[in-house]
Amino acid sequence: MKTNPRYLALSVLLCSSAALAATGQSKTELPKHWYQDLRLTTFGWTYGPALGQMNTGRTATPEGQPGSPMVITQQLNLNAPATADGNFRYTFINFVNWSPVARADGAPLASLSNPFIGIAGTHFENKKYSWWGRYEVSPALTEASRKDGQYFTVRAVKVVSYSFGKKNQWKLAPAIVPALTLKEGGTTNSIFLQPVLTYTLNDRVSWSAFSESFFERPQGEGLLTWKSGMRPTLAVGPTYTFKNGYWVQPFLNLYTGTAPSADTAHFGAYFGGRIL
Repeated sequence: MKTNPRYLALSVLLCSSAALAATGQSKTELPKHWYQDLRLTTFGWTYGPALGQMNTGRTATPEGQPGSPMVITQQLNLNAPATADGNFRYTFINFVNWSPVARADGAPLASLSNPFIGIAGTHFENKKYSWWGRYEVSPALTEASRKDGQYFTVRAVKVVSYSFGKKNQWKLAPAIVPALTLKEGGTTNSIFLQPVLTYTLNDRVSWSAFSESFFERPQGEGLLTWKSGMRPTLAVGPTYTFKNGYWVQPFLNLYTGTAPSADTAHFGAYFGGRIL
């Protein structure tokens, strides 16, 4: 089974955003032993059918035809402090891919992806700027990745944010995610880009607009030979944070280069929060 490059790219960026929001910024005094500060967070996303094809249970495509069955990707992030101040944390991340509708006969309701082991934290932060990063390696443990000839993937996630406005209610946070996968007979590269512009209304509600694009260098091609791995998209939507810290962000997603229509425009959603 070939994995959609959109999910591969988003799996890095979105779970890194969840780790930053839920685990990376504690300034409280740490317990004496690292295992006393173990945390488990969840973060996930899904893309729905086109607005005019809501009964299909299949994702939208730029061509206006129903695509693959909808998948709800849920990240589980078990992490512990890596530095004395708790600013950087070791991370063990895996994904549960739920396929509740339109799946083929005999296909499982849920499946696991390759785990990611790494370290994450904030390199720099003041009232206006912040620079956050995560660095990880993913061994090829699933049957699908081994059939694809993979050995392992190394990735870095970089998120640089700039806050502005009278009360810093605006934030621009471009992200870049380069990756290298070692496979039988050579390597492949990919890069994911996502600039995000957010306006915060209050402690509970904010609005965001963002775009996503993904590029890859196929195996055996030169270092300067890259191609687009997905049609770039534009999205906008609100984020609501509940009293217990859980949050949800529904959004409307549009493909660029295509006139918006009921057969291509589609809803999606992000969600997350701390479990333990």
